[in-house]
Amino acid sequence: MISTLLITLREGLEASLIIGIIYSYLVKNSNKRAVIYLWLGVGLAVAISLLIGVVLSIFSKVLSLKAEELFVAVTSLIVVVLVTWMVFWMKSHANGIAVDLKNKTDNAIKIGNMAIFLVVFFAVIREGVETAIFLFAKLKTFNQSFLPVIGIGSGLTLAILLGWLVYKRSLKINLKAFFRLTGIALIFIAGGVLMHGVSELQSYFLLPGVEMLVWEISKGNNLLKYFVEAILGFSNSVSVLAFIIYFIYILVTLTIFLKVKPPKLQLVD
Repeated sequence: MISTLLITLREGLEASLIIGIIYSYLVKNSNKRAVIYLWLGVGLAVAISLLIGVVLSIFSKVLSLKAEELFVAVTSLIVVVLVTWMVFWMKSHANGIAVDLKNKTDNAIKIGNMAIFLVVFFAVIREGVETAIFLFAKLKTFNQSFLPVIGIGSGLTLAILLGWLVYKRSLKINLKAFFRLTGIALIFIAGGVLMHGVSELQSYFLLPGVEMLVWEISKGNNLLKYFVEAILGFSNSVSVLAFIIYFIYILVTLTIFLKVKPPKLQLVD
């Protein structure tokens, strides 16, 4: 629930901010007719994102068990690459996102309403597709439960509410700090997806060490099991290889993301 909430909150808030910035800019410039094309772009982007999620879900169900494991493994690896890229991209563009969108909108207004439609469509669908693929891969790491669905709904609702409050200037958000904190959280979540993908490849015998476990958690209901399932992406067990890959990914990615400088070594005579 926590991980799906964080995913939809971050992506949903980003999309809400994009829509709010462009909408307010159009209204400010007395171009209310173009607002119709804005909402058409939003609607089409959301519809395609939902369709991608449905197609991924249906496609995985028609596959055999082994083929589904391989499909989920490959999807998980793709998700890790996408999320890692997105986290670093947003970190570098958080401060200038409003100016960049206003410049694009200004140029689109000069071209015509269809250009407004395309600017909004491509801005929102990027967030939607990332969210759909990420949630698909993440939900595959959970046992059947309604809690992840509650997390998705809560994250989207909160994102829309925060976006609306920002638009109404009732709330000021330090975007750099927000994307930095959620970026750290998403790195850990992506690490869990990566670890799950490695596990699926091991079960498919494309990677060794499937029986070499760091730990194994009983199938009963306990706090440790839920923590591992929500954060690490594993419900019962973690292999040595998967844990090593997870640890290396987290260490390297966080070091680069936080720009942690290694201590200087001084030679002692």
